Amino acid sequence: MFAFQMTGPQERKTVRAWVADHGIATDIESVLQKLKTGEPHVESPTFLEISKTVRILPRVTADLSSTPKVGASTAAKRPLTPIDVERLKESMAATIEKAKAEDPRELRKQIAELKKEITAKCSIAQVKEKPVKRVEVPVLKDGQLARAEKLGQQIDKVGDRFSEFEEDLRVIVKEIRDAIAKTAAPIMPTLKPQREWPKPEDVAPRRSFDPPERPRARVPGGNVDVDLPPGELATLTAALQYPDGLDRKRLGILTGYKRSSRDAYINRLSTKGLVQVNGALLYPTDAGRAALNGDFEPLPTGNDLIAYWRARLPEGERKTLEVLLKGGPRDVAREEIDDITGYKRSSRDAYLVRLKARGLVEFSGRGTVRASEELFS
Repeated sequence: MFAFQMTGPQERKTVRAWVADHGIATDIESVLQKLKTGEPHVESPTFLEISKTVRILPRVTADLSSTPKVGASTAAKRPLTPIDVERLKESMAATIEKAKAEDPRELRKQIAELKKEITAKCSIAQVKEKPVKRVEVPVLKDGQLARAEKLGQQIDKVGDRFSEFEEDLRVIVKEIRDAIAKTAAPIMPTLKPQREWPKPEDVAPRRSFDPPERPRARVPGGNVDVDLPPGELATLTAALQYPDGLDRKRLGILTGYKRSSRDAYINRLSTKGLVQVNGALLYPTDAGRAALNGDFEPLPTGNDLIAYWRARLPEGERKTLEVLLKGGPRDVAREEIDDITGYKRSSRDAYLVRLKARGLVEFSGRGTVRASEELFS
């Protein structure tokens, strides 16, 4: 081990551990900090059988890695000898010819030329009905045979180097596959679909959980009246039913809108000045009351609200909710739902998560759920 000057504690610690297992020196760490440039401490307990500091002589040849010293004179630059290009070409001629002979592209070119010559000389016999006539295969001439043998020898020489030309091989494989596909295409049978899929326009639209469409209301006052689409009208109607403040969760249960749609309708009504938002509660404004003039169809509550959701929920969610509704607003074990509905645990949990997202179910405790109190109010 040749250990040069080291100031880092981790470096010295590594050297100390190595010396403890293999070396001879006892206080190697104190030596490493005091070493000068070009003076390593040598540890060779078996080969040289020494443990001491040595000095490495400077290079006799040009030291391109040395650090320039301040004030030192630089060596005069020698002009480079002009390159004899013609002499280099002559020297490299044999190498260039050898590389050209071993180039796969050149070999493929020679193969293509040989194929053309063979095709031009050979007459391909036409295959007729039985009995099959014997086809005489023409014999290659001496010159063609010699070229083929020479080409085979060249291919053998570069057999081990084909890995360097993977891209060329990929191109060849692709050309072969394309040719096979074009040849096989006319004989491939046309497969008919086993069933006719309905067109998009023939598919019935998915059931919506939105409340029934109501006529648009117009808010009087000002220069321009305000139109209320069905979503905004249902939201304003719910706010008028609860003038002391309507919780967003209860609004979602009453209208059946998802959280994103519900919040969008609240923002639009607030922008039009028809409702006022205070924390989590929604209040109708005077303009909102005047918009409908007290003439509106109240949204369902109590048993009507339960009937509203029974008519709109998918079968799995509806049956799960029915179990929770039987006992009123009380905790029901999840296993009890399984016993009554016969659903697997994964399906039951999926239905409960969807009902909770609609605000119809609350997770009351560990392993228990209950129907939302809003359904019984």
